[in-house]
Amino acid sequence: MRNTLKCAMATGALAMLAACGGGGGDDDEFEPIGPPAGPAGMLDKYVGSYSACDLNHTRFNLVVTSEVNRLHGFKRENVTYENADCTGSVLGTHAWSAPAQLEYLSASDVLVRSTELPGNLRVDKARILMSNVRFKVEGPAVANDCITYPKGTICYDTKTINGDGEIALYLSGSTLYVMAQNILVSEHGVPVHRY
Repeated sequence: MRNTLKCAMATGALAMLAACGGGGGDDDEFEPIGPPAGPAGMLDKYVGSYSACDLNHTRFNLVVTSEVNRLHGFKRENVTYENADCTGSVLGTHAWSAPAQLEYLSASDVLVRSTELPGNLRVDKARILMSNVRFKVEGPAVANDCITYPKGTICYDTKTINGDGEIALYLSGSTLYVMAQNILVSEHGVPVHRY
């Protein structure tokens, strides 16, 4: 089965960086939010590997791993290819040095501003926790944290992130939507949804 990732990215600047790997300002650290974690196993339905090509040379990969002590692993990478349809030689990879962790918060009904999703959704809210997660950029077409591909260059911020924020997850068939509240950003052609 092929799982798809629709980057709706995550919480504020932290989630944007965490989920799809963009640049970022000084808003990467967050204070703890919300009540203690909910019941065990509430995020188990998201365990798996997800992937989506933005048709602009970059494939976004996200892996959610099984729960350990009420936390799921959450790791992403961007792989830049020679061809716009994410085929050909791999030119570079932008990835986390370690996975973040997901902690279930609650299920909520939210209004989503998206043409791809129904207006009202029941989503699972989770806290994404990052501790000394560093972004690394590697590959044959990498120079100064930038990946050069035919007709363009993608540059990434590689600073270390410590902090937490809130994201919402929604699964439609085999497509995972990762959403952030009141954030609307499109990176490398990947649609970002907000709720």
